[in-house]
Amino acid sequence: MGDIQFETSDASALARVARRAADTLRGQAGPRSGAVASALDDAAGSYADRFREAAVVEAEDRARLAGVLVDLADQIDAAVAAAERERERQRDHADWKARDADRKRAASVAEAFAGPQDDRSSTHWSASPIPSRRPNPSRGRRSTPSSAVGSVRATATERAVAGVLPIRARSGPS
Repeated sequence: MGDIQFETSDASALARVARRAADTLRGQAGPRSGAVASALDDAAGSYADRFREAAVVEAEDRARLAGVLVDLADQIDAAVAAAERERERQRDHADWKARDADRKRAASVAEAFAGPQDDRSSTHWSASPIPSRRPNPSRGRRSTPSSAVGSVRATATERAVAGVLPIRARSGPS
């Protein structure tokens, strides 16, 4: 979708011209009214009546035309504002599309390195912790697992292999 075909500067210039024309028409009311009064001073009869009626219609039409020109200028201004809003909306949409494409590109790169991700795994931690085979020293006395050690009298090496007792390195002859 490209830029909308609307020249803001031309439209604004047209609105200014319409307002100036309306002001000119309103400004003509006094001089025209004076000219009509002056012409009617020397006129009489049916021609004078028709001239007076025509002057009234012209004055009403001039005022109506001035109002229409002001309305036209207001509508042009509204169209200019709407065009600017639409252009801004189109820019925002293009920016969003670019950000969305970047997000999708980053997600595909991440997927290439890490493999496909489950939506659930990215938002919720569902894996249960793996139980430790090593005892917690702050819990006091521990018992050895019977499957790992054959009897209660297991040697320290057997308990260390079973993960119950840590192996200590010897530091010299004992």
